[in-house]
Amino acid sequence: MAALNDYLQIKEDIAKKERARLRNFKQVVRLLNEKDRDEYYNEHLQKLLGNTTLARKRRSAEEGNSKNSSKINTVQKTRKKRRRLSKEERKKRREERKRRKNKKKGKKGKGKRALDFRYNRKRRSCAKHEMYVDFDEIGWSGWIISPKGYNAYHCKGACPFPLGQSQKPTNHATVQSIVHALKVGNDVSTPCCVPNKLYSISLLYFDDDENVILKQYDDMVAASCGCH
Repeated sequence: MAALNDYLQIKEDIAKKERARLRNFKQVVRLLNEKDRDEYYNEHLQKLLGNTTLARKRRSAEEGNSKNSSKINTVQKTRKKRRRLSKEERKKRREERKRRKNKKKGKKGKGKRALDFRYNRKRRSCAKHEMYVDFDEIGWSGWIISPKGYNAYHCKGACPFPLGQSQKPTNHATVQSIVHALKVGNDVSTPCCVPNKLYSISLLYFDDDENVILKQYDDMVAASCGCH
């Protein structure tokens, strides 16, 4: 009796496992069918979308060609509407263009002359310029040991009326410039361009007894220039 019960129990377990396997198999089949159906729908949808895109591109290209052709026709019509000018009209237009061109050249020439005048005035005005002094060239190398030379600078340029602040004029130079410009004085010249500030330098040299001396000499270098 016990053996029969064990047999029935085993049989029932086997049947349960078979039913469970069958359910799993059906579920797998259903999932595969759904996947195939989705892939089919996606492929069909992509084909539809591709055809729609191609149609849209074709339509836009046709519209672009039609617009270009309409523009070309409009330009051709506009060109056709232009009438030919007579000889007198062409001559007047040429003269007008020539007059405008000469007018522009005149303006450029005036501006260039003004710039040249300002540049030349600035270049000729009183200013400091370099002046290198070589002690060997002026015959001082026999007693000066060091330095061999130095840049002393020098002042050069005109002091034209009116004197500006950049020329650092003295009050006397300003009055002299006015008198010269108005020609109210006899033989009154313009102010002179001279150093208005000087620096010193140190020289190492031999004195009369052949002693080596280091001495500072004042007013040896022109630091700035002005009208005096």
